[in-house]
Amino acid sequence: MRKTLAAIIGLLGLVSVARAEPQAQVELSAGQNYSALDASVCGEIAPRIGYFARGTTTINNKTGQVSYFGLADLSLNLVDKLDLVADTQFAPGQTILPRAGLAYSFSRGDFNAYALATTKLTAPVNGETLLQLSYSPQLTDGLKLDARIENITDFAQEHQFSIQRLRAGLGMGSWKFGASADLTETGAEGKFDYNLGGYVMKNF
Repeated sequence: MRKTLAAIIGLLGLVSVARAEPQAQVELSAGQNYSALDASVCGEIAPRIGYFARGTTTINNKTGQVSYFGLADLSLNLVDKLDLVADTQFAPGQTILPRAGLAYSFSRGDFNAYALATTKLTAPVNGETLLQLSYSPQLTDGLKLDARIENITDFAQEHQFSIQRLRAGLGMGSWKFGASADLTETGAEGKFDYNLGGYVMKNF
């Protein structure tokens, strides 16, 4: 545990001295079941070496219970758009989870895609995949479409958990806003739930 904490402190130290201008975004979403604040920052530490950190705070609208999930990544570009990724995930009261895997990004015009596949480095081992798709064409002068899909799936011998975050709205300058839908499937049987509402996002 001490070695893992030391690694995280070292990672945060590297991020703090990152040479490239970081990019950050904050999204606030609210639905019938819960509200969430999702903040992330990414940048470059050195040529071919990047970082990404993300934290999500969720509030249950019915009980008022607050939960948090965070992650921090270091990436090494191998070739073209293919990266080697070291990932650390953490939540209050839970064991810190180190992961490693590969990421691939693709862009063409107004369409962007990012895919990440990792495996947990401690027992019990599991796999996790992340897929992000976005489409943001210009609609009018100063107004863009904001269409995004994010899918995260965790699995071992059986399916453990999946979430699809759907966003459809408009973008004006550094702001985005619109309708949101979070769909979840839990366990081997894929127990389904959803959270429908709206979102507002600010890019920095």
